[in-house]
Amino acid sequence: MLKKRIFSYVVVMIVMLTSFAANAQIEAEAAPVDAGGSKIALGGYMALGLATGTGTDSDQVDGRFAGGGAAYVDIYFSRLIALDVGLGLLGRGIKISEDDDYIKTYLLNMEIPVGVKFNISGLQIGAGISAFIALKGKTKSDFMGVEATADWDDNSWDVNRRFNLATKLFVGYAIPVGPIAIVPGLEWTFDLLNNLKGDNIGDNKWRYTNIMFRVGVEFGL
Repeated sequence: MLKKRIFSYVVVMIVMLTSFAANAQIEAEAAPVDAGGSKIALGGYMALGLATGTGTDSDQVDGRFAGGGAAYVDIYFSRLIALDVGLGLLGRGIKISEDDDYIKTYLLNMEIPVGVKFNISGLQIGAGISAFIALKGKTKSDFMGVEATADWDDNSWDVNRRFNLATKLFVGYAIPVGPIAIVPGLEWTFDLLNNLKGDNIGDNKWRYTNIMFRVGVEFGL
């Protein structure tokens, strides 16, 4: 069920991006970096989407709502290729449910992405690695009608990583609006390391993943 939901979510986002591109005026030099020599683009975005994960008992996992945002700088080596570096915040976590009972985890992460961005007449495709540093964790549960909420303490962090690395993929389209560009897009992150650690986790594994629709603004210096 979760895989079908994620697939449907991705399809909807891709259709939306295609619609944006089809209705925008496509210009050969659509990127905010102009031919006059500006090689740096600054940008920022807000993101909303799905936070979930894969691992032990992942068949019981549902996605939950998440948000985030970041600022970034693109350093262009040519009109097509740029180094993309950013700094932002991203909500991550999971929801595991069975009947009316559930447990949710909420993580607030600082994200430091580094990657390569290709800009082809406004179509942006990015790939890279994100470093995630957990700033805060919380668990909310409801078992047999009894609700409970708890912030993560030292014992929680003994078995959960504060630091992880994740793959990051992005596709978007830059729509020129005067001196700036509006950039709607879709991004996907997936942990590279098991989020569980310690001697008592056995064979249990868990990796967080996010699928986010984002809208940003960028301009060339």
